[in-house]
This record gives sequence, structure tokens and C-alpha cells, in this order.
Amino acid sequence: FMSPMQLLQREAPRMRGAPRAHAEWAARCLRAELIAVLLVVFSQELRLSFRPLIATVFSRAEGEVLLGVMGTFDDIANSLGIAIMCGVFPFVVRPPQPPPRPSSQVFRERSSRDPLLGPRWEQKVEELAGRGFTLGALLDFYEGLLKRETMPSFDAAKSTTNDVVRQAIIPLSRSSSTAGGGGVALSTVWGNGQSMLPQRMVTHNWSNKFLHLVAAIVADGLALRGAYNSVAMDLMTVEGVAMLRSRLQLFGALCITYWVCAFSVNQHCTICAENICGHRDSVTGEPYPICSCSLPKTSNTDEPTTASGASILCEVNKFGEMMKLLAASDHDFEQVVAIDAGFSVFSRAW
Repeated sequence: FMSPMQLLQREAPRMRGAPRAHAEWAARCLRAELIAVLLVVFSQELRLSFRPLIATVFSRAEGEVLLGVMGTFDDIANSLGIAIMCGVFPFVVRPPQPPPRPSSQVFRERSSRDPLLGPRWEQKVEELAGRGFTLGALLDFYEGLLKRETMPSFDAAKSTTNDVVRQAIIPLSRSSSTAGGGGVALSTVWGNGQSMLPQRMVTHNWSNKFLHLVAAIVADGLALRGAYNSVAMDLMTVEGVAMLRSRLQLFGALCITYWVCAFSVNQHCTICAENICGHRDSVTGEPYPICSCSLPKTSNTDEPTTASGASILCEVNKFGEMMKLLAASDHDFEQVVAIDAGFSVFSRAW
């Protein structure tokens, strides 16, 4: 008990907010458990140690009375110890309560009053926030990749998220029905144009293997914390995907909604028309194909802009505001961090 308790007490002052509150709570829990154990051990040792002394010093009648008193004390100590360990006394181990989050209406009111943003910015944030997709739709898409239906060069062991965006997501989200032959976010295609708020926001990096991104999301759906290696192994084959789908269905997790920039941002108004860095497919070594759609591209400073100079129509400069809105709209909203094998996510993440 002592080593972890001292560690928590030493580290808690270095943290702030919720992490500090949870560290202090964990230290209180350990302290309470230590007290409970000491109570039980002390009462038992006291009873066992004094039994021979009582038998030699006191008469039989007096000894029975003393042993009875000590037995009662031992029972009370054991009961208190069990009660403490079970959390019967909430003042001892009550977990910290998260601060109340503002409602989505409060968030909108703040955004509308912000002279640097304005209602058009808020409207774009809400549009982006509504581009969630289900885990079931993601598995369908991934299975299509494995079967080489949507990307002939796909290799689960090699293809990166960047590869998949350029050679599967962009082509599949191209829409001939859009004026000028443009396109939409792939999540919009999956959702038939209907808005869908996500329950999870996924942080990842495009240089990561696409297999690992999907594995991290599936592992989250299965409530597997810490590692996704076993899920990644199953995702290497169509049979493994079918097995994972059955497990997710059993968990009721196929309908969990996620937001991933690769699917939820309209790539046709951002990057589809150019390959500035000359990136190549990880499997074939061929340069990425360029999309010929005529949808105008919007960067961070393109007109129209807010008072601070940020583009209102740009879809890659609003992640912070979007996460605030989603967190305000759903108190159970979570963030999933898909960590790649090279830990590049900590230096370049979306």
C-alpha cells in the first residue's frame, strides 16, 4: 500500500484538473484500504497475543469475560474493515465528480457572441460535427479493401491511411451528380446525406498503417483497452473480419458512431487535386492519382474569413471548436487515440 500511495501523493501536485482529482482520490482509496487491513490485523493479533496471558493471570470466569470482550472488539474491527473495503463509507472513497459541461445551446450562444467567429462559422462547425459514421459502415468499407474491390493495390500489412485516402476514399466520394462534378465526405455517402453526430472522435496520423487505424477503432468498440494487436491480426483476413463483426454485433457496437478526418472531411474541397509532396503508394511505388473534380479547394485563409482571418468554409481549421460542440452535446462523448507503431501520432496528429 505504502509505495503506490506515496507515489500518488508525490505526483498529484504536479497535475491539474481531473487527473489531479483522480490521483488524490486513488491515494484516499489506498489510505482507506490500509486502515481497513490494519484494523483487521491488529484486532486479530491482539486477541491471539493476549489469550495465553489471560489464561494464566485471570480466573476462568474473568478470562471468559475478557475473551468475550476481545472477541466482540475483533468482530467490530473486522466489520469496519470489510465496510471500508466495500466502500460503505462514501466520504472515504467517493470518486471525484466531473465538472458540469455546458450544453450545446450554451456553446452556440457563446459562438454567436464571439466577434471573431460569427454564425456562419458556427454553421460550418455544426455541419462538420454531423459527419459521423457507424462502426458497421467502416467494417464494410474495410472488407471491400481486403477483397480488392475498391483499391486493387491494397495490402493490409503495408498500405497507409494516406494510401487509402488517395486511392479509395477520394474516388468513392466523387459525385457526378454534384454541380461541377465535385464530391462530398465519404461519411456523407455512407449516411445518405443525413447528419449523424459521432460518439467518438478519433485522433490518428495518416502515415499510420490503415489496418492499425481500423484495429484501434474496432478495439474501442469491443471495449479492449491498451492494445489492438490481436484485433489487427484478425483484420488481416476476410474470415477474421467476419468474426470481429459477429463479436461487435453481440456487443451491440456496430452502431457506435465515430468521426475520423479521412472519412468525415470532404477531401474534394481540400487535397484531392494535388500531390505537392510527391507521395507514392506504399505497395506499388506509383505516385498517387490526382482527382479531376472541379470543386473549389479551400485553405485556412481563403475568403470568406472571420474577423481573425480564418477561412469560414475551410474544413480543416475547426477541429477544436467541433470537439467542444460534440462534448457539450453528449456528456458521454469520448476521444479515441489510435497510436501507431512508430509513435508518429505524438508529432503529427489529426
